[in-house]
Amino acid sequence: MILKKEKEDFLVEEILDEEIISKEPSNYHLYNLKKTNYTTERAIQHIAKALHIPRKFISYAGAKDKNAITKQHIVIKGANKEKISKLKLKDLELNFISYAKKHLQLGNLKGNKFHIVIRNLKEDETLKETKNPQSLIVPNYFDEQRFSTKNVDIGLAILKKEFSKAVDILSEDKDSSSMNEWLEKHENDFVGALQKMPKKILLFFIHSVQSKLFNDLLSEEIKLYCEKTNNKIKIINYSQGKLIFPTQKFHEENEEKYFLEKEISLIGFNNDLTENEKLILKKNNIEQNDFINKQLPSLSIEGGNRKAFFLVTECVIEKAEDDDLFEDKKKQLVSFTLNKGSYATIVLKQLYD
Repeated sequence: MILKKEKEDFLVEEILDEEIISKEPSNYHLYNLKKTNYTTERAIQHIAKALHIPRKFISYAGAKDKNAITKQHIVIKGANKEKISKLKLKDLELNFISYAKKHLQLGNLKGNKFHIVIRNLKEDETLKETKNPQSLIVPNYFDEQRFSTKNVDIGLAILKKEFSKAVDILSEDKDSSSMNEWLEKHENDFVGALQKMPKKILLFFIHSVQSKLFNDLLSEEIKLYCEKTNNKIKIINYSQGKLIFPTQKFHEENEEKYFLEKEISLIGFNNDLTENEKLILKKNNIEQNDFINKQLPSLSIEGGNRKAFFLVTECVIEKAEDDDLFEDKKKQLVSFTLNKGSYATIVLKQLYD
């Protein structure tokens, strides 16, 4: 199975809560942003720089994958619409939609619609065509987009108060110039250097550690469930370890309801830890107090909860066709809708072996 061979193979479009739209002119302008080969944050920084406005004047409801063609909404505060209409940026396209009541936040995003081409499939790996939209239940894992190559390493360094290590890893990033300039003038002030990075980015590194711990907890939960119910499991390796999937549907409707309502901890400094959560922290060489950061208080992270499973709706699988890029192989188009915060690539891991 190969994903994202061509840019057009992975299309994502946001479903926005229309409550954000203002019927009257306002200082907040809602745009549709089409981007290719950009993370959402880097795209926003690029737009802010081109418009000569502060980064905080631009907001979005949810981050989108870099390696895809994505369409999402952003709000730009106070910028000239005519100037934006003339903006020419490589792989970025902005189209005015309407005025907005305020800046966007995560709560304004209802979900995402995906259209994904799966390539390099053998005949027996293709899925049965579905003519009517279906629903399915999928483990709510965080996937590789959350972790990138070094996000967890940076997050762990910050949690363990190894600030020089965090700065050393971050210094390789092309967006760390302000941090590096600070160190040139303030040698060994690693805390001050980190404060030159956007808070949102630093928090993302710590959240990536929380996400890894969540995946570990959910994998263990599914493993135990499958052992009790004699359900076979499928194990998929990924950059942070292993993801475990049940290979059969839940036996009864009440089990489906149970798992759709079940939550797993996102561990922070204020969780009342279970024995299993304590064990997962120990395996990852983390203590709960590591989530308290006295040197960088804004990076102290509370705990929370996340749904263990999510519901995929409007899932349609088209008939397999010959793959035009791989000889003697097949391709399929899969379309479905997800609520915010869930990963399309996890759906594909569930569907395809």
